Amino acid sequence: MFAFGVDIKTAGTASLLVSLPTVMTGISRYARRGAYADRAPLATTVAPMGVGSVIGAVLGGLLVGLVPAAALKVGLGVVLIWSAQRIFRGAH
Repeated sequence: MFAFGVDIKTAGTASLLVSLPTVMTGISRYARRGAYADRAPLATTVAPMGVGSVIGAVLGGLLVGLVPAAALKVGLGVVLIWSAQRIFRGAH
């Protein structure tokens, strides 16, 4: 938003599109090095996070035309502040 002067909806979409190649490259490199030999962490951590991400992406895609940009900025700010507080408190 700040670097390219775009609205929050465009910035969010661009962020997702830019992240996909990076994530796919990381997954393939980890797989080649045998990092996924132990499947237990994948089932207990990655699977729930993946399901949550897919649900969030679908809901976000459905709501993007309905929710005002100002509300998205406030929501993102709340999530970022909450996350920062958890990190600084050492919460897991």
